[in-house]
Amino acid sequence: MINPFFFINRTVESHLDHGDEDQVDRLEQQAEHGTVLVCQDDGWFRSESPSVVVERSNSKRTQTLATPGQVPAGVVWHWTATNRGTMAGCVRRIQEPARVLKDGTKERESSFHFGLPATGPLYQAASVRRGTWHAGGPTAKRFILTRTGPQLAPSGVSANALMIGVELECVGEVRLIAAAGKPAAWMGWPFGKDGVTGPIVPENQVAREGSRHFHKMTDHEISLATYLVIALVERDGNLDRRALSWTHAMIDPGRKTDPGPIWTNYELPAILDAAGM
Repeated sequence: MINPFFFINRTVESHLDHGDEDQVDRLEQQAEHGTVLVCQDDGWFRSESPSVVVERSNSKRTQTLATPGQVPAGVVWHWTATNRGTMAGCVRRIQEPARVLKDGTKERESSFHFGLPATGPLYQAASVRRGTWHAGGPTAKRFILTRTGPQLAPSGVSANALMIGVELECVGEVRLIAAAGKPAAWMGWPFGKDGVTGPIVPENQVAREGSRHFHKMTDHEISLATYLVIALVERDGNLDRRALSWTHAMIDPGRKTDPGPIWTNYELPAILDAAGM
């Protein structure tokens, strides 16, 4: 079995100042031996390892996957923009009807296939033989499916019809904000604008990329992502490195920045290396 931490440390640690020595200790961690996740014929995953639990739900917010044999043609990575410990709530929310907002309008219904929490089970909310509503907004780019995978095309279909959506549990970008009468703290969106306090992130969970700062993904999330990629590739060999590397920011750059440059530039490439892509 591949040890994902070996590759991830070599790549991420050479580029980032994570702010604590725990990240270096990833090199000493060992992955489970043997198959960890299996994608079944119906598109639902099961775990072959006692260290990884797959918790299934069944979101009704799905659509037809417009690919040959309803096989996913790629993966789109997202972040939840919420703090650690909130993934279970995110999963419950996409089982429910859209809420009515204060202005009387309905929230935009969204959904995803997998939720990767900071700790805990791998959440699967829909079969990968169905599409979910994760990257199909009015400003999102459209795609056509070619022999080499999804390609951008203005007259095409949304990513929802071709690719699966994976949510990573983290706050996203954080800024050091001094709220009125309180010490400065690392805060997520909306960064204290108009007095609205965003999620607060402990300093030891903050990573720097250039002049910007982001909430770290945990070792657990990186491990789950690696096992997920390996299982997808083993089940459906049509997925290449490019198909596994789409992000919400690439698809809807005017509105979205997730899952951020640390995941996109360092952690995901290292995961794909570990998976032999």
